Amino acid sequence: MSVATRLALNIPDVLLEIFSHFIPRKSWERPFPPLDISDLSMELSNIDRRSLARCALVCRTWSPFALDLLWAALPDGIGPLLNLIPGYGRFGRGGRDQGLSGAKRTFQVPERVWQRFQQYAIRVKCFIYERRPYGSRLAYGPPLRGVLRRAKLDLASPLLCNLYDMNGGQPLLPNLRILQWRSSTTPARGFALRILAGPRLNAFYIDSVQCNYASFRSEGDLAAIEGDLATLKKTCPRVEHIHITGTHIHEFDPSLDRLTPMCANLRSARFDRVFGNAIVAVLAQVPRLQVVDIELCGSRSLGDLSTPNTFRALRELTARGNPLDIGPFLRSVTSKRLSSIKLLVSAPFPRDIMKCTEPLPLLPCADSLARLHLDMSVHFLSHDDDDDYLPFSALLDNLLSIRQLENIKLYLTCVEVTNADLSAIAAAWPLLRCLKVLPNPEPYERNWRGSTTKPPPIRPSLLSVVDLAMKRPMLEELAVETNYTSHNGLDEIEDFAQHATPHANLVFFDSFTAEDGRLATALSRLFPNATLSWTDLDWP
Repeated sequence: MSVATRLALNIPDVLLEIFSHFIPRKSWERPFPPLDISDLSMELSNIDRRSLARCALVCRTWSPFALDLLWAALPDGIGPLLNLIPGYGRFGRGGRDQGLSGAKRTFQVPERVWQRFQQYAIRVKCFIYERRPYGSRLAYGPPLRGVLRRAKLDLASPLLCNLYDMNGGQPLLPNLRILQWRSSTTPARGFALRILAGPRLNAFYIDSVQCNYASFRSEGDLAAIEGDLATLKKTCPRVEHIHITGTHIHEFDPSLDRLTPMCANLRSARFDRVFGNAIVAVLAQVPRLQVVDIELCGSRSLGDLSTPNTFRALRELTARGNPLDIGPFLRSVTSKRLSSIKLLVSAPFPRDIMKCTEPLPLLPCADSLARLHLDMSVHFLSHDDDDDYLPFSALLDNLLSIRQLENIKLYLTCVEVTNADLSAIAAAWPLLRCLKVLPNPEPYERNWRGSTTKPPPIRPSLLSVVDLAMKRPMLEELAVETNYTSHNGLDEIEDFAQHATPHANLVFFDSFTAEDGRLATALSRLFPNATLSWTDLDWP
């Protein structure tokens, strides 16, 4: 190694740049962390911990920078921190304990060990306490392993209490930004929250056990959630992002008093399985709320959605559920700054999706709406009915009047797209930068009558997709499912590529057809800066 290289590898900024490549995204540093816990878990699982651990062992100069990133996120609980204390393994095998609320046992921690614990605890910024239900094979393998993991966490409670006392009653993780746990993580959740989190906590996820039967739900789930919110009011006043999911929120009374712990600073919120307008009305009163993700459940209680709810700062809205619920909900939301709408629709029949798109042109934000994401899945498909497939033109009739759209992602099931539809898109949306019209990757459930013998839905030609791209010079990403390209169609595309001016702004193009050398050459000439993707769909 040359002297210049050795000196360069001792510069802190250079080391941070090198080590940052082992962490794709730092959720704890983002202004808006993902509201979906699965997205957060996926980001943490992509951290290259093995490489960071090796970098920490190179030399004393590298060690602190690598350790800062290695310990920034704990995706599997507090166990790695407690393992720093000698004898913790033997302590965890002594039998069940009464938890945080009944910690009578003491565990002596030497001063040297305590200082080492603090050096690592101060680095923790993201902490996931039980990502999945106990016994989940996806999380821990065999069910017994999940039970043992839970027992060990409960047995660590007295140790946490002793460490909390040694820290002078201050949080053990002073720089913690993101905290997630299940509703049944610990018997004394409020005390655990005070022990772990401090005033720097920015995002709080409560992942309650999801179950279809009320008798299997954890008793006191709702009371525990209320206790968490009350604790946040005192210990974590800076919380800006909250996610409550899994439980039956319609039994939870979301009065303004119960949400005030974070109302003043709340910037994003997600609530799952919501009934009625109560939570929506409360969220509308939050002055800084910019991102809302809400799952609607049950049209029986949505009659009060006729009352408009005006959001002052709302700019991104995600609604999930049945079209019968999403349609009235969209009509009740008013915001002048709303620029992005994402609809995750689970429809019984293809034409039910119309009930979600009809309110969009009538919204006050229609003139400023720039991003639209529609994800549609169909539960039931009647094979004896001629109404199996929905013409894409029926959806476009409700969307073409929104002239400011820049980013459009449509994941559709049982929808037919024609060449005329692409021509209408090219004429209606002059600011278009991203267009994806793709089949929903989740297969719909077939009718009980048996497999369908109907042909696949109509798809546009690849030449019409290329023509759309050339008519929109600002387009950067394009993905449209097409028919297979015939030899005549390939000749037409090659002739088109020889005379057309290259499209330099396009960076991604997915043709959704079989890969072909001649076709790749023609498309590379048309889109010299684009990454070409090939998706060969196999229709039944």
